[in-house]
Amino acid sequence: MVHRFEFKLCNRHTGLDQACFDAQPLHNVDTGSLYFYILQGTFAEQSTTNPRVFTMSYQLPVGVTCTDGCVLQWTYTTFNSC
Repeated sequence: MVHRFEFKLCNRHTGLDQACFDAQPLHNVDTGSLYFYILQGTFAEQSTTNPRVFTMSYQLPVGVTCTDGCVLQWTYTTFNSC
């Protein structure tokens, strides 16, 4: 099973629409990818008393500021293959 995270940013906090988010996808600083993949087995030790913590870094797109507020869209997708 593979899971992935994807992050997009809308640099306004009112009048939100999907086009605003789609115009500003965030890229992983380490890989340059739009996606952060979590591979099978990563969740093997996860429980309510031992949650998994994922550390990742993203950079705002060039020219984008959040002076008046921004909204982050986080999409979590899971792929299950049998």
